[in-house]
Amino acid sequence: MNKKINIIYTSDTHGRLSAYDFLNKTYGSFGLSRLPSFLKSLQEPYLLLDNGDFLQGSPLLDYTRTNDLANPVVKLFNSIKYDYVTLGNHDFNYGLNYLNSFKKGYHGQILCANIYQDEKPLFKSHVIHEIDGIKIAIIGLVTEYIPFWEKPDNIPNLKFLDVVETTKKVIFENDLKSKSDLIVVLYHGGFEKDLVTNESFGPQTVENKGYELFLNEDIDILLTGHQHIPKVYKRNQRVTLQTSHNAKDFGLVTISLNISEEGILNKTINGSIKSLSEYPIDDSSESLIAKDIQKTNDFLSKQISRTSLDMSITSS
Repeated sequence: MNKKINIIYTSDTHGRLSAYDFLNKTYGSFGLSRLPSFLKSLQEPYLLLDNGDFLQGSPLLDYTRTNDLANPVVKLFNSIKYDYVTLGNHDFNYGLNYLNSFKKGYHGQILCANIYQDEKPLFKSHVIHEIDGIKIAIIGLVTEYIPFWEKPDNIPNLKFLDVVETTKKVIFENDLKSKSDLIVVLYHGGFEKDLVTNESFGPQTVENKGYELFLNEDIDILLTGHQHIPKVYKRNQRVTLQTSHNAKDFGLVTISLNISEEGILNKTINGSIKSLSEYPIDDSSESLIAKDIQKTNDFLSKQISRTSLDMSITSS
């Protein structure tokens, strides 16, 4: 018996929920509101994930946050039905209260194995999600470099553990190899070395550890972000991907399995990066946040001052 399932993930969307461009006051070729058009076209079952940096980065999010309006990310993530998310470094920019308000409203689960508070896990480390009889273990991780950037008040008593060692520990202690058919790691971090040449990308820090993570052959699928550099790499029947940013694209992993009564005989895993510009805007998704967009646009359009100075810029 043959089965096919898909994993779709986004990363570093930075509040580009709508295709509306506040600068040009028109609709652009980006936006999460395009994603449902692709999802509706799928014939096979799928899993939908987000890889972090979804709470910061757009006028829409700034306006709704500072005016205590309902979080539009919650609205759209619930409508599109994201199953699981992990967190990015920018999701801590406004403190734990704002992050927890997202958690409270979001219908899915936050997975992040390497954040501890007062010696206890802050979030669930992993889940085994069954889809069409296939058991998929999903582990969430975020770059451990956050304390070097973030204001201490935004991450009180938080420890960000080594992502490589944490992954090994989660797999071993929870016996994920025997309890699941596939292991997926959702990592908000990038690659410290070129996956083909093995050459380092500049000075080595703990910010990006995707290369080292992918050396762990227990991981079937490694989904990355943070660096905003789209790429797909396949080694045997294991794949790793990275998307761009600002909801310009999404990652698609297709998994084909040949199954007998004894279990999985073989599997084929392929990955690709798909441009959201190829899919039309989903009107129902846009309508969910239309009022928020209008309020944000009205605010941005307010005149705040006048000047008689010539402020034009010319090149010499």
